[in-house]
Amino acid sequence: MSKIYVSEEEKLLEWFYRYEIIIKMPMEELILSHKKIVKIPDELGYCFADRFLFSLDVENCKLKSLPESLFKIKSLKYLWFLDNEISIIPEAISELESLQILCADKNEITEIPESVGNMTSLIQITISENKLTHIPSSIGELTNLELLSLHTNKIVEIPDTIGNMSSLRDIYLGDNGISILPNSISNLTSLENLSCDTNNLTKIPDIGNMSSLKEINVSKNEIGFLPESIGDLTSLKEIICFNNKITQLPNSLSKLSSLIQLAISENLLTQLPSFIGDLTALKLLSLSDNNLSGDIPASIGNMSLLKTLNFDKNNIKSLPETIGNITSLVGFDFGYNDLSVFPKDILSKLTSITLLSFRNNKTKFTSIPNIFQNLNSLDEIFCDDDHISTIISFKPNVLYIGREHDDYYDVKYVEDI
Repeated sequence: MSKIYVSEEEKLLEWFYRYEIIIKMPMEELILSHKKIVKIPDELGYCFADRFLFSLDVENCKLKSLPESLFKIKSLKYLWFLDNEISIIPEAISELESLQILCADKNEITEIPESVGNMTSLIQITISENKLTHIPSSIGELTNLELLSLHTNKIVEIPDTIGNMSSLRDIYLGDNGISILPNSISNLTSLENLSCDTNNLTKIPDIGNMSSLKEINVSKNEIGFLPESIGDLTSLKEIICFNNKITQLPNSLSKLSSLIQLAISENLLTQLPSFIGDLTALKLLSLSDNNLSGDIPASIGNMSLLKTLNFDKNNIKSLPETIGNITSLVGFDFGYNDLSVFPKDILSKLTSITLLSFRNNKTKFTSIPNIFQNLNSLDEIFCDDDHISTIISFKPNVLYIGREHDDYYDVKYVEDI
């Protein structure tokens, strides 16, 4: 060990002591988390340059930059520096040839260096909640990458090279300014989770080749239709596309025999197709805040596993009796519609129901029949004010009764699916 190396180590140990950091040599993991840390000394990199440091976690500090010497730690596999004030990731980061996980969430980072394409050992990159405006095309060289999380940035374009990332399983691009997904994204045959909510998308490209896809979230965009090729995704379990401009569902949707969640609230649907009953694995169907006005298909009664059914804020005038066959139902909302007759025959069969909402139908129910005593699991009822006293007399032990509730697609029952 050279004299200068000893000097550097002594300075580093003084720094550790100053911030009350406990250090044991040799070490594989170093965690630095202290609000007073505004700079990492160069000694850190020089000290560990020829030692085995496996993981470095510099979280929740006030760092504004990373020292160049940090990239001398060739053994480093995990690097976390989330929740700091860093604006630049230096090009020299590519010197960390063994790095597998790079986590830089909650900083002020404006760009990913082009040199990232040389970091072919990377398995995960998370640079969410930053100020990124673009993704370098070199990212396509990361053929071992499995997770890419860049949500909550200012990204407007995705490079075509993303289609080369053959190992990618999860991609999170929500809350950006993306208007187009490149066609090359269909090459990601290992992808299981595609999340692009809260962007400016107007369409989804042909995704029929993405045979591993299980979840797709394109909520809060400007999408007018779902592609027919979506029906080829036989592994798909969740389609979350609320708050778009979708006017009808593609016929190919009927082939999705593994689908368990279909959330298509806040769109422009006017009718529900009869094939909806073919989705027999479905556990959540959320259709609130559309323009549904025609008959609800009787085939909906084939959904024997359905737990949550949300029809609120439409123009529905009647419900099919076959809904009574869905005895697995625990949440049912048909408020804010045009029903004039209370569906007592349907509800009397739904003995597993725990939440029921029928508030504010445009033609007020003139009477509420006493069916509630048989619904032993029911503990939340949302209704009009003039029905509250009647229902309390029928079911005095109900936990909550009133008018308002959250948009429970959305928060209730999903965790039970």
